[in-house]
Amino acid sequence: MGTPHILDISNEKDMRTLITPSTPVDLEDRASVKVSCMQLVQALYTLIQKNHAKPAGLSAIQLGIPQQMFALHSHIKGKPVCLVFVNPELRIIGNDVADDWAGCFSIDFLRVRVPRPTKIRITANIFKVDGTTCASLGRQAWHMTDADALIVQHEVDHLKGVVTLDYVPATELRAFIATKGLWQDPQGHSVFNVPQAYRQQGRKTKMINEPLAQDQLDTLSSFLRLTWCRIPRPAFDPRRFFSNDVDYYL
Repeated sequence: MGTPHILDISNEKDMRTLITPSTPVDLEDRASVKVSCMQLVQALYTLIQKNHAKPAGLSAIQLGIPQQMFALHSHIKGKPVCLVFVNPELRIIGNDVADDWAGCFSIDFLRVRVPRPTKIRITANIFKVDGTTCASLGRQAWHMTDADALIVQHEVDHLKGVVTLDYVPATELRAFIATKGLWQDPQGHSVFNVPQAYRQQGRKTKMINEPLAQDQLDTLSSFLRLTWCRIPRPAFDPRRFFSNDVDYYL
């Protein structure tokens, strides 16, 4: 298939869709659920091939489908698999947090530093897609850690209308805009960085994140000032979720 149309946050219409919470999926409409699952997985595979991103996830809202479902491509018991999680509920397990640069197919021009718990339990109606088949595995609870846990939380955020830009405090955004991207925190960290070309390292292809060039900083500052900062957003404190055994979803 050709390159799927992924909603782009730099487009104001797409952005307004991306920040709108999704609605639960009607599981009684089995034919529609199967079509959406297949569409999600096909789009994700195309993006993986294009971006060399493994593991990776994609939410339905990024395709303009406002339903609570997302696809995850990862390795389960050493084998590659693509699963679709429908009507998910998420629980944080433990207090371990990873603070890393997060990317997004809908904000592919930058990375945002996002802190996330590294251990979760997700309960959802799970569908396994393999080629042209889509099999229901029923509603299950899965424990996930590390990269898979971070990706799942990112996708669940999408279903709530939350994007990575929401993790940047307003004060930092204003400082970034005022200094045209030159602002850094006391530890010398910038608010954003940009994904550069993938580079071969031994047998692995790795994404290298580097500071934004000046023209990229100018474009990003204009987008933030003229579009993003003009859209009312709720006060957002991601660390409110970082206590032991706390359910969070919608």
